[in-house]
Amino acid sequence: MGRRLVIGVAAAAVVALGLLAASTGRGDGGRARGPGAPTVAIDDEPSGHAVQRVGHDPASSLPAVDTAPTVRTAVAETKPLSPADREALERHERRFGADGPEGPPHWSDSVVGSVAWPPAREQSESARQRRLEQLEALRARELLGVLDAIAAGLAWLKGHQRPDGWFMDSGAALRCVELGHAPPCVAPADRSAEWSMAGTALAVMAFAAFRDQDVNGRFEPALARGVACLRAKQFADGGFPSGVFRASSTLSLIALGRMAAATGDTGLRDAVRRGLACAAREAAPDGGYHYFYEPFGDLRETAWIALAVEEARKAGIEVPEAVAEGLPRFVTSAWLGGHRFARVRGGAEWSAMAPVGILAGLLVWDDGRRADVLPDFRGWVAEPPPTRLYPLYHGVRVAAHLEPDMPQPWRDALLGLMRAQEQSGAATGAWRDLEAYPLSEIGYVGVGVVHTTAFAVLVLEEALRAR
Repeated sequence: MGRRLVIGVAAAAVVALGLLAASTGRGDGGRARGPGAPTVAIDDEPSGHAVQRVGHDPASSLPAVDTAPTVRTAVAETKPLSPADREALERHERRFGADGPEGPPHWSDSVVGSVAWPPAREQSESARQRRLEQLEALRARELLGVLDAIAAGLAWLKGHQRPDGWFMDSGAALRCVELGHAPPCVAPADRSAEWSMAGTALAVMAFAAFRDQDVNGRFEPALARGVACLRAKQFADGGFPSGVFRASSTLSLIALGRMAAATGDTGLRDAVRRGLACAAREAAPDGGYHYFYEPFGDLRETAWIALAVEEARKAGIEVPEAVAEGLPRFVTSAWLGGHRFARVRGGAEWSAMAPVGILAGLLVWDDGRRADVLPDFRGWVAEPPPTRLYPLYHGVRVAAHLEPDMPQPWRDALLGLMRAQEQSGAATGAWRDLEAYPLSEIGYVGVGVVHTTAFAVLVLEEALRAR
């Protein structure tokens, strides 16, 4: 029997979905559950690598910071939901949580509705709590509308995944033919293994970030197939195919690390441990990591390694000393003071590297250095946000961490990204304006719609981080 989602609008109302949890004792969409929910394995996992839901908390490992008094407001206590936000939250619950009455039509209905609805699943208590915290973060930031954009983007990716699990434009073009899309969502272009590794890793990261919201596991089969592809390509020495750009390898390590942290799977943990050992062997003398197989570190690649280390630590995996020691040394060498960073040690300032260096510094520097630079880092957050996907991804995470309610310009940047999403036709849910949101800062020139869509979803998912 369906349950209608009830949201408090008075000043003393509880947080988003809290009323549902408090009044029914069920925060998982009204489905009966008891304490100590059992682990549930992902279905349709083709290679035998079981990926499981467990109650591990994948919260950010960024250090706590004091929030400026003008930033943390009482919005969650004093502002009722707007009609648009109310509809977005109710729509999200119908799709991923409780059953309920049909709402007004929405552009994302067609693509999200194409994803099969699996049998109901139990959700652990910790995952349920994370889910509520994420929704409250969106409510406080007045960004509940990103739920539609994220769900549509993930649904498009799932629908255009190759049958063998890879995410890449050539595979998406074939899926368009199979699905009868005319015109096709993507151009029929062939991409090498390096693009398939990066595209699949980015998609896995995006699906993994939404797992706590995807209560019934609508996207789990696609996620499991992507994870299996990445694991199958790992070399015996722990590395991954990367072609010209090493980032394809590191993104794969981040993706597997994120899943190891979320599931505790021993096979995934071993894969991440071997990947970090390979990274330790490949570090440049300056402590950084090359991008084009140069003999010196590059902040772009080094920052990805820092994110891989973050995921490994959340999974309880020991980080090799060479990696742990080299990262802060290199980031310091690329720092030009304040919030200014160069791409390489001793290089010139590159504005696109500011959010990349800031996030890397927050992750790898000690408490003393972080405390010294926080005023400058907050000063950068007060400036206009970057418009390109790569710096925007790092910047949104920095902004959400240092200013938890997110300044209005950052919210506007996310809303602008949402407006660029396709909202009609077979490509609904994808990002196809590759000129407006290029990935040229990381060398991915013309990589296509799959990469751009996965990266755009990742940017929006940063707004889900708990305040």
